[in-house]
Amino acid sequence: MLVDTAEYLEYVTILEQKIQVYRLFYHERCQITTKTLERFLLRKKAVKTNFENPEQMLHIFSRGFFSKQNGTKLSVNHLVAAPSFEGQVSYEGTNYLRLCGRYGEDYQTIATYQHNVFLSGEMPLDLWPEFRVSEGCSIRYVVKGFPAGNSPMQEWIYDETSFDRSLTLDVNDSYYLSISIQAKGQGIVKLGPCHYRDSHLGYGDLLVGGKRISDKNREELIYFFHPGDLKPPLNIYFSGYRPAEGFEGYWMMNNLGSPFLLVGDPRSEGGAFYLGSEELEQKLLQVIHNCLDELGFTKEQLTLSGLSMGTFGALYYSSKLEPHAVIVGKPLVNLGDMAENESTIRPGGFPTSLDLVYRTIGELSSEATAQLNERFWTAFESADFSRTKFIISFMYQDDYDMSAYPDMLDELGQRDYRVSVISKGLTGRHNDDTQGIVEWFFNQYKTLLMNSFEREFKS
Repeated sequence: MLVDTAEYLEYVTILEQKIQVYRLFYHERCQITTKTLERFLLRKKAVKTNFENPEQMLHIFSRGFFSKQNGTKLSVNHLVAAPSFEGQVSYEGTNYLRLCGRYGEDYQTIATYQHNVFLSGEMPLDLWPEFRVSEGCSIRYVVKGFPAGNSPMQEWIYDETSFDRSLTLDVNDSYYLSISIQAKGQGIVKLGPCHYRDSHLGYGDLLVGGKRISDKNREELIYFFHPGDLKPPLNIYFSGYRPAEGFEGYWMMNNLGSPFLLVGDPRSEGGAFYLGSEELEQKLLQVIHNCLDELGFTKEQLTLSGLSMGTFGALYYSSKLEPHAVIVGKPLVNLGDMAENESTIRPGGFPTSLDLVYRTIGELSSEATAQLNERFWTAFESADFSRTKFIISFMYQDDYDMSAYPDMLDELGQRDYRVSVISKGLTGRHNDDTQGIVEWFFNQYKTLLMNSFEREFKS
Protein backbone atom coordinates (compact mmCIF):
# COMPACT_ATOMS: atom_id res chain seq x y z
CA MET A 1 0.00 0.00 0.00
CA LEU A 2 1.23 3.49 -0.94
CA VAL A 3 0.23 6.61 0.99
CA ASP A 4 1.43 10.00 -0.25
CA THR A 5 -0.46 12.46 1.99
CA ALA A 6 -0.69 12.86 5.76
CA GLU A 7 -4.49 13.05 5.54
CA TYR A 8 -4.79 9.54 4.14
CA LEU A 9 -2.11 8.14 6.43
CA GLU A 10 -4.38 8.76 9.43
CA TYR A 11 -7.13 6.65 7.85
CA VAL A 12 -4.86 3.71 7.06
CA THR A 13 -5.08 2.46 10.65
CA ILE A 14 -8.59 1.10 10.03
CA LEU A 15 -6.98 -1.44 7.65
CA GLU A 16 -4.97 -3.01 10.47
CA GLN A 17 -6.02 -6.57 9.62
CA LYS A 18 -5.45 -6.18 5.88
CA ILE A 19 -1.98 -4.66 5.75
CA GLN A 20 0.95 -7.05 6.08
CA VAL A 21 4.27 -6.09 7.63
CA TYR A 22 6.84 -4.43 5.36
CA ARG A 23 4.18 -3.64 2.75
CA LEU A 24 3.09 -0.14 3.75
CA PHE A 25 4.96 2.76 2.12
CA TYR A 26 4.33 6.38 3.04
CA HIS A 27 5.76 9.65 1.73
CA GLU A 28 8.50 11.24 3.81
CA ARG A 29 6.52 14.49 3.96
CA CYS A 30 3.81 12.79 6.03
CA GLN A 31 3.98 13.89 9.66
CA ILE A 32 3.40 11.37 12.45
CA THR A 33 1.04 13.35 14.68
CA THR A 34 -0.27 10.80 17.18
CA LYS A 35 1.13 8.02 19.33
CA THR A 36 -1.51 5.68 17.90
CA LEU A 37 -0.28 6.27 14.36
CA GLU A 38 3.35 5.93 15.42
CA ARG A 39 2.73 2.54 17.02
CA PHE A 40 0.70 1.43 14.01
CA LEU A 41 3.60 2.21 11.68
CA LEU A 42 5.97 0.36 14.01
CA ARG A 43 3.72 -2.71 14.01
CA LYS A 44 3.61 -2.73 10.22
CA LYS A 45 7.32 -1.92 9.75
CA ALA A 46 6.18 0.85 7.42
CA VAL A 47 8.74 2.22 4.97
CA LYS A 48 9.30 5.96 4.56
CA THR A 49 10.19 6.98 1.00
CA ASN A 50 10.05 9.99 -1.34
CA PHE A 51 8.29 8.39 -4.33
CA GLU A 52 10.75 10.19 -6.63
CA ASN A 53 10.82 7.36 -9.18
CA PRO A 54 7.27 6.01 -9.50
CA GLU A 55 8.06 3.85 -12.54
CA GLN A 56 10.84 2.04 -10.68
CA MET A 57 8.61 1.56 -7.64
CA LEU A 58 5.83 0.06 -9.74
CA HIS A 59 8.33 -2.28 -11.35
CA ILE A 60 9.62 -3.42 -7.96
CA PHE A 61 6.13 -3.83 -6.50
CA SER A 62 4.84 -5.80 -9.50
CA ARG A 63 7.80 -8.19 -9.68
CA GLY A 64 9.33 -8.26 -6.21
CA PHE A 65 6.37 -8.26 -3.83
CA PHE A 66 5.01 -11.80 -3.65
CA SER A 67 4.16 -13.84 -0.57
CA LYS A 68 5.88 -17.18 -1.14
CA GLN A 69 9.51 -17.96 -0.41
CA ASN A 70 11.65 -20.08 -2.69
CA GLY A 71 15.34 -20.79 -2.40
CA THR A 72 17.76 -23.64 -2.99
CA LYS A 73 21.36 -24.14 -4.04
CA LEU A 74 23.74 -25.73 -6.48
CA SER A 75 25.67 -27.95 -4.10
CA VAL A 76 29.36 -28.80 -4.06
CA ASN A 77 28.39 -32.21 -5.44
CA HIS A 78 27.36 -30.37 -8.61
CA LEU A 79 30.82 -28.81 -9.02
CA VAL A 80 33.48 -30.31 -11.26
CA ALA A 81 37.01 -29.01 -11.79
CA ALA A 82 38.01 -28.01 -15.31
CA PRO A 83 39.98 -30.75 -17.16
CA SER A 84 42.61 -28.16 -18.05
CA PHE A 85 43.40 -27.39 -14.40
CA GLU A 86 46.66 -29.14 -13.44
CA GLY A 87 46.77 -28.34 -9.73
CA GLN A 88 45.50 -30.26 -6.70
CA VAL A 89 41.77 -30.97 -6.41
CA SER A 90 39.96 -32.36 -3.36
CA TYR A 91 36.54 -32.24 -1.74
CA GLU A 92 35.90 -31.14 1.84
CA GLY A 93 32.68 -33.11 2.16
CA THR A 94 29.80 -31.05 0.83
CA ASN A 95 31.36 -27.87 2.25
CA TYR A 96 33.89 -27.00 -0.45
CA LEU A 97 35.68 -28.09 -3.59
CA ARG A 98 39.31 -27.21 -2.85
CA LEU A 99 41.73 -26.28 -5.64
CA CYS A 100 45.38 -25.41 -5.17
CA GLY A 101 47.83 -24.40 -7.86
CA ARG A 102 48.72 -21.85 -10.52
CA TYR A 103 45.84 -20.33 -12.47
CA GLY A 104 47.72 -18.07 -14.86
CA GLU A 105 48.02 -14.32 -15.29
CA ASP A 106 44.61 -13.99 -16.95
CA TYR A 107 41.30 -15.42 -15.82
CA GLN A 108 40.92 -19.10 -16.69
CA THR A 109 37.96 -21.39 -16.02
CA ILE A 110 38.73 -23.69 -13.08
CA ALA A 111 35.33 -25.24 -12.29
CA THR A 112 31.72 -25.42 -13.46
CA TYR A 113 28.43 -26.36 -11.85
CA GLN A 114 27.09 -29.31 -13.83
CA HIS A 115 23.44 -28.36 -13.32
CA ASN A 116 21.73 -25.33 -14.82
CA VAL A 117 19.49 -22.82 -13.04
CA PHE A 118 16.23 -21.69 -14.62
CA LEU A 119 15.73 -17.92 -14.69
CA SER A 120 12.11 -17.10 -15.44
CA GLY A 121 11.18 -13.93 -17.27
CA GLU A 122 8.44 -13.50 -14.68
CA MET A 123 10.55 -13.97 -11.53
CA PRO A 124 13.85 -12.20 -10.73
CA LEU A 125 16.60 -14.19 -9.05
CA ASP A 126 19.29 -13.53 -6.41
CA LEU A 127 22.55 -15.53 -6.53
CA TRP A 128 24.95 -15.82 -3.58
CA PRO A 129 27.94 -18.16 -4.00
CA GLU A 130 30.06 -19.33 -1.07
CA PHE A 131 33.82 -19.33 -1.57
CA ARG A 132 37.15 -18.66 0.10
CA VAL A 133 40.28 -17.41 -1.65
CA SER A 134 43.84 -17.21 -0.34
CA GLU A 135 46.15 -14.28 -0.96
CA GLY A 136 47.78 -14.26 -4.36
CA CYS A 137 44.77 -15.23 -6.42
CA SER A 138 41.36 -13.85 -7.31
CA ILE A 139 38.21 -15.33 -8.79
CA ARG A 140 35.06 -14.32 -10.59
CA TYR A 141 31.82 -16.06 -11.50
CA VAL A 142 30.67 -16.13 -15.11
CA VAL A 143 26.93 -16.66 -15.55
CA LYS A 144 25.84 -17.44 -19.10
CA GLY A 145 22.16 -17.29 -19.96
CA PHE A 146 20.99 -19.60 -22.75
CA PRO A 147 17.57 -18.39 -23.93
CA ALA A 148 14.51 -20.60 -23.58
CA GLY A 149 13.09 -18.87 -26.67
CA ASN A 150 14.46 -16.69 -29.44
CA SER A 151 16.12 -14.05 -27.29
CA PRO A 152 19.86 -13.37 -27.59
CA MET A 153 22.27 -15.06 -25.22
CA GLN A 154 23.17 -13.14 -22.04
CA GLU A 155 26.26 -13.06 -19.83
CA TRP A 156 26.80 -11.65 -16.35
CA ILE A 157 30.13 -11.27 -14.52
CA TYR A 158 30.13 -11.44 -10.72
CA ASP A 159 33.49 -10.31 -9.34
CA GLU A 160 35.18 -8.53 -6.46
CA THR A 161 33.52 -5.23 -7.38
CA SER A 162 30.16 -6.65 -6.30
CA PHE A 163 31.00 -9.55 -3.94
CA ASP A 164 29.54 -7.60 -1.01
CA ARG A 165 26.00 -8.13 -2.32
CA SER A 166 23.99 -10.77 -4.13
CA LEU A 167 23.92 -10.89 -7.91
CA THR A 168 20.36 -9.96 -8.89
CA LEU A 169 19.11 -11.05 -12.31
CA ASP A 170 15.92 -9.33 -13.47
CA VAL A 171 15.05 -9.95 -17.12
CA ASN A 172 11.93 -10.08 -19.29
CA ASP A 173 12.78 -13.36 -21.02
CA SER A 174 13.54 -16.82 -19.64
CA TYR A 175 17.02 -18.35 -19.61
CA TYR A 176 18.88 -21.47 -18.54
CA LEU A 177 21.89 -20.33 -16.54
CA SER A 178 25.28 -22.02 -16.70
CA ILE A 179 27.61 -20.95 -13.89
CA SER A 180 31.39 -21.33 -14.05
CA ILE A 181 34.23 -19.98 -11.94
CA GLN A 182 37.38 -18.38 -13.30
CA ALA A 183 40.59 -17.67 -11.40
CA LYS A 184 43.97 -16.03 -11.88
CA GLY A 185 47.13 -15.91 -9.83
CA GLN A 186 48.37 -18.65 -7.51
CA GLY A 187 47.02 -20.11 -4.28
CA ILE A 188 44.06 -21.94 -2.76
CA VAL A 189 40.47 -21.53 -3.89
CA LYS A 190 37.60 -23.16 -2.00
CA LEU A 191 34.30 -23.22 -3.85
CA GLY A 192 31.10 -23.86 -1.91
CA PRO A 193 27.42 -24.01 -2.83
CA CYS A 194 25.83 -21.35 -5.02
CA HIS A 195 22.54 -20.24 -3.46
CA TYR A 196 19.77 -18.95 -5.70
CA ARG A 197 16.51 -17.47 -4.49
CA ASP A 198 13.47 -15.73 -5.91
CA SER A 199 14.30 -12.05 -5.52
CA HIS A 200 12.33 -9.30 -3.80
CA LEU A 201 14.54 -6.77 -5.60
CA GLY A 202 16.16 -5.32 -2.51
CA TYR A 203 13.14 -5.47 -0.21
CA GLY A 204 13.89 -8.76 1.47
CA ASP A 205 15.70 -12.07 1.36
CA LEU A 206 13.37 -15.05 0.78
CA LEU A 207 10.47 -13.10 2.35
CA VAL A 208 9.61 -9.42 1.96
CA GLY A 209 11.33 -7.98 5.04
CA GLY A 210 13.68 -10.94 5.40
CA LYS A 211 17.34 -10.11 5.93
CA ARG A 212 20.65 -11.89 6.16
CA ILE A 213 24.01 -11.51 7.81
CA SER A 214 27.30 -12.82 6.45
CA ASP A 215 30.94 -12.95 7.51
CA LYS A 216 34.21 -12.56 5.65
CA ASN A 217 33.98 -16.21 4.57
CA ARG A 218 30.58 -15.54 2.93
CA GLU A 219 28.82 -17.85 5.36
CA GLU A 220 25.38 -16.47 6.13
CA LEU A 221 22.37 -16.69 8.42
CA ILE A 222 18.93 -15.36 7.56
CA TYR A 223 16.37 -13.67 9.83
CA PHE A 224 12.89 -12.16 9.73
CA PHE A 225 11.58 -9.78 12.40
CA HIS A 226 7.85 -9.27 13.00
CA PRO A 227 6.92 -6.67 15.67
CA GLY A 228 3.58 -8.36 16.44
CA ASP A 229 1.59 -6.27 18.93
CA LEU A 230 4.75 -4.64 20.36
CA LYS A 231 4.05 -6.26 23.75
CA PRO A 232 6.37 -8.69 25.58
CA PRO A 233 7.88 -11.12 25.03
CA LEU A 234 10.07 -11.29 21.95
CA ASN A 235 9.91 -14.92 20.80
CA ILE A 236 12.85 -16.18 18.76
CA TYR A 237 12.46 -19.35 16.73
CA PHE A 238 15.45 -21.12 15.17
CA SER A 239 14.49 -23.14 12.09
CA GLY A 240 15.16 -26.86 11.95
CA TYR A 241 17.09 -28.72 9.27
CA ARG A 242 15.86 -27.48 5.84
CA PRO A 243 17.34 -28.58 2.49
CA ALA A 244 14.93 -26.07 0.90
CA GLU A 245 16.07 -22.61 1.93
CA GLY A 246 13.66 -20.38 3.79
CA PHE A 247 12.07 -19.51 7.10
CA GLU A 248 10.24 -22.04 9.24
CA GLY A 249 7.48 -21.49 11.80
CA TYR A 250 5.99 -18.22 10.52
CA TRP A 251 2.34 -19.04 11.10
CA MET A 252 2.99 -20.83 14.38
CA MET A 253 4.82 -17.82 15.81
CA ASN A 254 2.44 -15.31 14.24
CA ASN A 255 -0.53 -17.03 15.89
CA LEU A 256 0.99 -16.33 19.32
CA GLY A 257 0.50 -12.59 18.73
CA SER A 258 3.83 -11.53 20.28
CA PRO A 259 6.75 -9.97 18.44
CA PHE A 260 8.92 -12.70 16.95
CA LEU A 261 12.20 -13.25 15.18
CA LEU A 262 12.69 -16.18 12.82
CA VAL A 263 16.29 -17.31 12.29
CA GLY A 264 17.41 -19.71 9.56
CA ASP A 265 20.67 -21.35 8.51
CA PRO A 266 20.97 -21.94 4.73
CA ARG A 267 24.51 -23.33 4.87
CA SER A 268 25.64 -26.89 4.19
CA GLU A 269 23.00 -29.36 2.99
CA GLY A 270 20.25 -28.13 5.30
CA GLY A 271 21.95 -26.05 7.96
CA ALA A 272 25.17 -25.86 9.98
CA PHE A 273 23.49 -25.63 13.41
CA TYR A 274 23.99 -21.85 13.77
CA LEU A 275 27.66 -22.24 14.64
CA GLY A 276 30.08 -20.01 12.81
CA SER A 277 32.92 -17.57 13.06
CA GLU A 278 33.07 -15.10 15.93
CA GLU A 279 32.03 -12.45 13.41
CA LEU A 280 28.92 -14.33 12.29
CA GLU A 281 27.79 -15.23 15.81
CA GLN A 282 28.31 -11.68 17.07
CA LYS A 283 26.30 -10.30 14.16
CA LEU A 284 23.39 -12.57 15.07
CA LEU A 285 23.57 -11.49 18.71
CA GLN A 286 23.57 -7.87 17.57
CA VAL A 287 20.43 -8.50 15.49
CA ILE A 288 18.70 -9.88 18.58
CA HIS A 289 19.81 -6.95 20.74
CA ASN A 290 18.62 -4.51 18.06
CA CYS A 291 15.17 -6.13 18.04
CA LEU A 292 14.99 -5.93 21.84
CA ASP A 293 16.03 -2.27 21.74
CA GLU A 294 13.47 -1.43 19.05
CA LEU A 295 10.74 -2.97 21.20
CA GLY A 296 12.10 -1.53 24.44
CA PHE A 297 12.41 -5.02 25.96
CA THR A 298 14.96 -6.56 28.33
CA LYS A 299 16.35 -10.09 28.37
CA GLU A 300 13.69 -10.94 30.98
CA GLN A 301 11.20 -10.42 28.13
CA LEU A 302 12.95 -12.78 25.71
CA THR A 303 12.30 -16.43 24.85
CA LEU A 304 14.41 -18.65 22.61
CA SER A 305 12.97 -21.73 20.95
CA GLY A 306 13.53 -24.36 18.29
CA LEU A 307 13.00 -27.93 17.19
CA SER A 308 15.72 -30.47 16.32
CA MET A 309 18.55 -28.49 14.68
CA GLY A 310 16.89 -25.32 15.96
CA THR A 311 17.30 -26.50 19.55
CA PHE A 312 21.06 -26.08 19.28
CA GLY A 313 20.63 -22.48 18.17
CA ALA A 314 18.19 -21.77 21.01
CA LEU A 315 20.31 -23.44 23.70
CA TYR A 316 23.69 -22.20 22.45
CA TYR A 317 22.62 -18.56 22.17
CA SER A 318 20.70 -18.76 25.45
CA SER A 319 24.15 -19.09 27.03
CA LYS A 320 25.01 -15.66 25.66
CA LEU A 321 21.61 -14.00 26.16
CA GLU A 322 20.33 -15.59 29.42
CA PRO A 323 16.64 -15.18 28.44
CA HIS A 324 13.44 -15.60 30.44
CA ALA A 325 12.77 -19.01 28.89
CA VAL A 326 14.06 -21.61 26.45
CA ILE A 327 11.52 -23.90 24.78
CA VAL A 328 12.93 -26.80 22.74
CA GLY A 329 11.83 -30.10 21.26
CA LYS A 330 14.21 -32.96 20.42
CA PRO A 331 17.36 -31.24 21.75
CA LEU A 332 20.70 -31.71 20.00
CA VAL A 333 23.72 -30.37 21.89
CA ASN A 334 26.50 -32.99 21.60
CA LEU A 335 27.12 -32.40 17.90
CA GLY A 336 30.34 -34.41 18.00
CA ASP A 337 28.46 -37.43 19.39
CA MET A 338 25.86 -36.94 16.68
CA ALA A 339 28.61 -37.32 14.08
CA GLU A 340 30.08 -40.36 15.87
CA ASN A 341 26.65 -42.02 15.69
CA GLU A 342 26.90 -41.89 11.91
CA SER A 343 29.20 -44.93 12.05
CA THR A 344 27.44 -46.76 14.88
CA ILE A 345 23.75 -46.58 15.76
CA ARG A 346 22.65 -44.43 12.79
CA PRO A 347 24.77 -45.44 9.77
CA GLY A 348 24.15 -43.18 6.78
CA GLY A 349 21.28 -41.42 8.51
CA PHE A 350 22.66 -37.89 8.76
CA PRO A 351 25.98 -37.46 6.92
CA THR A 352 25.69 -33.69 7.24
CA SER A 353 26.87 -34.20 10.82
CA LEU A 354 30.29 -35.19 9.44
CA ASP A 355 30.41 -32.05 7.28
CA LEU A 356 29.63 -30.04 10.40
CA VAL A 357 32.64 -31.45 12.25
CA TYR A 358 34.94 -30.72 9.31
CA ARG A 359 33.50 -27.24 8.77
CA THR A 360 33.82 -26.26 12.43
CA ILE A 361 37.00 -28.03 13.59
CA GLY A 362 38.86 -28.64 10.31
CA GLU A 363 39.30 -32.41 10.55
CA LEU A 364 37.45 -35.67 11.18
CA SER A 365 38.73 -37.46 14.27
CA SER A 366 37.72 -38.44 17.79
CA GLU A 367 39.54 -35.35 19.05
CA ALA A 368 37.58 -33.18 16.63
CA THR A 369 34.21 -34.54 17.75
CA ALA A 370 35.21 -33.97 21.38
CA GLN A 371 36.16 -30.37 20.55
CA LEU A 372 32.81 -29.83 18.85
CA ASN A 373 30.97 -31.11 21.93
CA GLU A 374 33.04 -28.79 24.10
CA ARG A 375 32.10 -25.79 21.94
CA PHE A 376 28.57 -26.04 23.36
CA TRP A 377 29.37 -27.00 26.94
CA THR A 378 31.96 -24.26 27.43
CA ALA A 379 29.31 -21.66 26.62
CA PHE A 380 26.48 -23.41 28.47
CA GLU A 381 28.40 -23.93 31.71
CA SER A 382 29.50 -20.29 31.89
CA ALA A 383 25.98 -18.83 31.65
CA ASP A 384 23.83 -17.63 34.56
CA PHE A 385 20.48 -19.42 34.24
CA SER A 386 19.16 -18.48 37.68
CA ARG A 387 16.27 -16.59 36.04
CA THR A 388 15.79 -18.84 33.00
CA LYS A 389 13.11 -21.51 32.57
CA PHE A 390 13.91 -24.57 30.44
CA ILE A 391 10.96 -26.31 28.78
CA ILE A 392 12.16 -29.45 27.01
CA SER A 393 10.51 -32.31 25.15
CA PHE A 394 12.75 -35.19 24.12
CA MET A 395 12.72 -38.70 22.64
CA TYR A 396 13.67 -41.56 24.95
CA GLN A 397 15.49 -43.48 22.19
CA ASP A 398 16.89 -40.48 20.30
CA ASP A 399 19.38 -41.82 17.75
CA TYR A 400 20.94 -38.42 17.00
CA ASP A 401 21.97 -37.24 20.47
CA MET A 402 20.74 -39.74 23.04
CA SER A 403 22.33 -37.98 26.03
CA ALA A 404 21.34 -34.36 25.32
CA TYR A 405 18.54 -34.14 27.89
CA PRO A 406 20.22 -36.09 30.73
CA ASP A 407 23.48 -34.19 30.16
CA MET A 408 21.71 -30.82 30.42
CA LEU A 409 19.75 -31.95 33.47
CA ASP A 410 22.95 -33.11 35.14
CA GLU A 411 24.81 -29.89 34.37
CA LEU A 412 21.97 -27.63 35.54
CA GLY A 413 21.58 -29.73 38.69
CA GLN A 414 25.18 -29.07 39.75
CA ARG A 415 24.70 -25.32 40.07
CA ASP A 416 24.52 -23.53 43.40
CA TYR A 417 21.06 -22.23 42.55
CA ARG A 418 17.89 -23.94 41.41
CA VAL A 419 17.06 -23.91 37.69
CA SER A 420 13.45 -24.32 36.58
CA VAL A 421 13.08 -27.29 34.19
CA ILE A 422 9.81 -28.60 32.74
CA SER A 423 10.15 -31.67 30.54
CA LYS A 424 8.31 -34.43 28.78
CA GLY A 425 9.71 -37.59 27.18
CA LEU A 426 8.14 -39.45 24.27
CA THR A 427 8.88 -42.99 23.15
CA GLY A 428 10.84 -43.39 19.92
CA ARG A 429 13.85 -42.27 17.94
CA HIS A 430 14.58 -38.70 16.87
CA ASN A 431 12.02 -38.49 14.06
CA ASP A 432 9.45 -41.02 15.30
CA ASP A 433 6.89 -38.61 16.81
CA THR A 434 7.46 -35.13 15.44
CA GLN A 435 3.74 -34.33 15.64
CA GLY A 436 3.65 -35.13 19.36
CA ILE A 437 6.74 -33.02 19.97
CA VAL A 438 5.34 -30.03 18.04
CA GLU A 439 1.95 -30.17 19.76
CA TRP A 440 3.53 -30.17 23.24
CA PHE A 441 5.99 -27.47 22.16
CA PHE A 442 3.23 -25.11 20.98
CA ASN A 443 1.01 -25.76 24.00
CA GLN A 444 3.91 -25.02 26.34
CA TYR A 445 4.58 -21.81 24.43
CA LYS A 446 1.01 -20.65 25.04
CA THR A 447 1.14 -21.70 28.69
CA LEU A 448 4.35 -19.73 29.20
CA LEU A 449 2.87 -16.62 27.59
CA MET A 450 -0.26 -16.88 29.74
CA ASN A 451 1.57 -17.47 33.02
CA SER A 452 4.57 -15.19 32.58
CA PHE A 453 3.19 -12.40 30.39
CA GLU A 454 -0.57 -12.46 31.12
CA ARG A 455 -1.54 -13.20 27.55
CA GLU A 456 -4.87 -14.80 26.70
CA PHE A 457 -5.69 -17.40 24.05
CA LYS A 458 -9.01 -18.73 22.84
CA SER A 459 -9.55 -22.34 23.83
